[in-house]
Amino acid sequence: MCEGIRMPTSHSLIKSPWKDRLLNLASLARRRVVAAAPFITSEALAEFIGAIRHPGEIQVVIGTTLSSSSVVHGSLDLDALRWACSELPRLQLKHIPRLHAKIYIADDAAAIITSGNLTMASLVHNNEYGVGIFDQETVVAVKRDLDSYISLGSEVSCDSVTILANLAKRLAIGEAYDRDESIKPAMDEFDDLVRGLRGNASESRTTIFARTVQYALLHGPMKTSDIHEMVKDIQPDLCDDNIERVINGVRFGKRWKHDVRNAQQTLRKRGQITLEADGTWRLI
Repeated sequence: MCEGIRMPTSHSLIKSPWKDRLLNLASLARRRVVAAAPFITSEALAEFIGAIRHPGEIQVVIGTTLSSSSVVHGSLDLDALRWACSELPRLQLKHIPRLHAKIYIADDAAAIITSGNLTMASLVHNNEYGVGIFDQETVVAVKRDLDSYISLGSEVSCDSVTILANLAKRLAIGEAYDRDESIKPAMDEFDDLVRGLRGNASESRTTIFARTVQYALLHGPMKTSDIHEMVKDIQPDLCDDNIERVINGVRFGKRWKHDVRNAQQTLRKRGQITLEADGTWRLI
């Protein structure tokens, strides 16, 4: 539990090795702990969860990117996430495309923003650098920003984790023999399953895009073309340029851009965004 570590009152620099600092953060949580990292491995996740005082009572949020490439290279362990599903009754697992940030938060008490993933290599061996934040106002701001970004991802059920973990075993076997060709079908199947998480969600594409448009406009007023660019960066799996909207044989452009326009109009009708005379959209 790292009981002997003294937490600073405002902030501190975090240098390698930083495992004890992360475990101490986990031990502070009383209601909710968040870990967002693209790479997660079993030993590091087990130590992180083991440092939480009452893991059965606390909401644990894990945000990561479910990528076949990460699985093949061993930087994302699906069995670790399957284990977390069995150990944490209040687990919320989110797939966040193109996640690069590494952020860890305990309630409103502490946050760590770092270059380090949730892997033992990162915690103990790599040269990582970051900052620990213990000022409540700043921690709350970090939590708010991270939660708004995590909300753009897909909810991943424990059943989905099990399916993906079983498929990941085929990727590991393929890598041992022929990394280039033999595992490509399994990688494609894995990525298709991850994209399918969107279809299993309880919300429509328009709803997902509406949240993404609102997030984009938090950065300031934008023209539709700029919104499209940012939405595609955030939701690449929903923005397939090869899929067009076709009605009675007539093509009406890319389907995802049509869905974004629907999202903009929905938000406009709700009075949440407005279109200015110069063609820019902004939040109300």
